[in-house]
Amino acid sequence: MQPFLLGQLPGRAAARDPDHPAVVLDDERRTYGALVAESSRMAGLLTALGVVPHDRVALLARKGTRTVDALYGILRAGAAYVPLDPASPAARHALLVRDSGARCVVGEGALVRALLAADPGPGLEAAILLDDAPPLPPGLRVGTPADLAAFDTAQPDHAGTELDLAALLYTSGSTGAPKGVMLSHRNVLSFATWAAGEFGLRADDRVANHAPFHFDLSTFDYFAGAYAGAAVHPIPSREAPFPATVAERTARDRHSVVYATPSTWIQLLTRGRLAERDLGALRVALYAGEVFPPASLARFLAALPREASCWNLYGPTETNVCTFTRVTRAPHEGEPASIGRACPNCEAFALDESGRVAAPGGEGELFVAGATVMQGYWNDAARTAKSLVPHPLAPGGSRVAYRTGDVVRVAPDGSFLFLGRRDHQVKVRGYRVELGEVEGVLAADAAVIEAAVVALPHTEHGAELVAAVILASGGGADERSLRRACAARLPAYMVPGRVLVRDGFPRTSSGKLDRVRLTEELAAQPAPEHGGAAAGRPDGA
Repeated sequence: MQPFLLGQLPGRAAARDPDHPAVVLDDERRTYGALVAESSRMAGLLTALGVVPHDRVALLARKGTRTVDALYGILRAGAAYVPLDPASPAARHALLVRDSGARCVVGEGALVRALLAADPGPGLEAAILLDDAPPLPPGLRVGTPADLAAFDTAQPDHAGTELDLAALLYTSGSTGAPKGVMLSHRNVLSFATWAAGEFGLRADDRVANHAPFHFDLSTFDYFAGAYAGAAVHPIPSREAPFPATVAERTARDRHSVVYATPSTWIQLLTRGRLAERDLGALRVALYAGEVFPPASLARFLAALPREASCWNLYGPTETNVCTFTRVTRAPHEGEPASIGRACPNCEAFALDESGRVAAPGGEGELFVAGATVMQGYWNDAARTAKSLVPHPLAPGGSRVAYRTGDVVRVAPDGSFLFLGRRDHQVKVRGYRVELGEVEGVLAADAAVIEAAVVALPHTEHGAELVAAVILASGGGADERSLRRACAARLPAYMVPGRVLVRDGFPRTSSGKLDRVRLTEELAAQPAPEHGGAAAGRPDGA
């Protein structure tokens, strides 16, 4: 049982040192004492505008000290925060507000005004502006920065429980409709307190915040960081598309703990010249969200300071991080990546196709149970029932376990090796193909920075494998050489019919590869006049 809730984290840090920086972004600086005071004002204004415990409050703003004030203010008012991606269209913001039933939105004036114009539904009753924006259209109760200043800096926190909803994080759904992942205070705190201890976060750390608020990686930055009393250094959204600027900031601001996706690290390496920067302050480098291509991982490890530790954290939004491993080398060619062992606060196991627990050497779908596993999907009992199933190893189904959809192999020491996703398995000429295996072969080429493989409809074979790659400058590889490399390591039916060289890949708002958009783009790209190289024939004959 956790003795405190998420909203109390800044107060715990302030009790140790109220003048220690909590959030630092260029000239903006918020100490822990000031964060407690300003989040208290926010909680008071939210309550005055009609927000009650267990309400959902949308958060629609770019990174900054006032946004962090709002985040903690929402929690201290007993509500759950629903972070919206500021870069998404207003129509999507309105969709998520309607779906979540948010009664209030806290955000920047221009973004809130666009949301209101996109029909967020009748349930939205109030708005709090974080800037001095022009008045909003009538019909809402509105709070302004001037209204915030009138509230007490020592508002009492709502006395909730650890099982109360703390965050509603929306992820993309396979049906096209977004999924609202319900995370309780217990879910997030269990991860944050474990992570702060496991990676030795300290008050003198400078934690870089790459992830946006709607991406679950941000829960490490803000909540594990606050638990340790560290300073969080948000990476401004305006800089994210410019890896050189971000890499320069990493060195200049002396970031000591950085948690980012492999795609972000790769961009910092290849386009931001990270290896040429002074990274002497960096002591903990973390990555999660997708597979780190071995060749790029090797370059990344070589760029880290000798004293720095590198960790691979695994877990979907529904479980947060559930397994982890320290990374000291890149996998050898053809070797699957290790995602390590289960964290102490959860349980992980693999079930084979017959429903038995996979023994060392066996393969199966990974299941996760424990304190970090979500409460379910918002307003979607059917989807929840498919994902949160009776724990197959618990007596009488007394507990639930989450089906990750990820296929793993159990290593001799009991750790897990990631093989791919069930929904990335396709049939080509009757054979089952794991797209991740083909991607791994392509990524093993030293000239390949990143590789992705999709399956497109084919009139004869049912599906055609099409690969897209990003190459290092001067790498010397081309479509023919890469297809030959695949043919030397894979059965003919697994060799991509085409390998397309690209400057970049479409990304989701959290920085991961957007497979849906990439598939659409590759499908729209016309095949060669004669239908491309014959499947499995690397010379194209």
